[in-house]
Amino acid sequence: MSLNSKLTICEDQSTILDFLVDNQELPQDFSQNMVKSVLKDGAFYLAIYKAYEKEDRFTLYRIDDFAYQFDDLLYLWRFFDEKSLEKQHAQVMKKARNIVHDIIAMLETLKSLFEPPQNI
Repeated sequence: MSLNSKLTICEDQSTILDFLVDNQELPQDFSQNMVKSVLKDGAFYLAIYKAYEKEDRFTLYRIDDFAYQFDDLLYLWRFFDEKSLEKQHAQVMKKARNIVHDIIAMLETLKSLFEPPQNI
């Protein structure tokens, strides 16, 4: 990952719940694993809910100026690809990996929709 990474990871459960509520992405069923993605204000958010964890069930990944952060997206894709090999959360990690893959595949189109950051 580059030194100017725009990737942040949040595990504060109340912050993540507030984010999901604010973006109408709160899951209806908390008995199932889930992945939610949001594109907002030039940032890509990926929330993962692991239903069978005892603590820290939610994790929120955020990439600011995501359309211009190929290295961060590739890092996330590789991370989820590696995690999908673990049996415990394989399906939810595959879903996360596939969402990141789709974003990478659409980067050129997404660049036309999101302004480049000022420091590029």
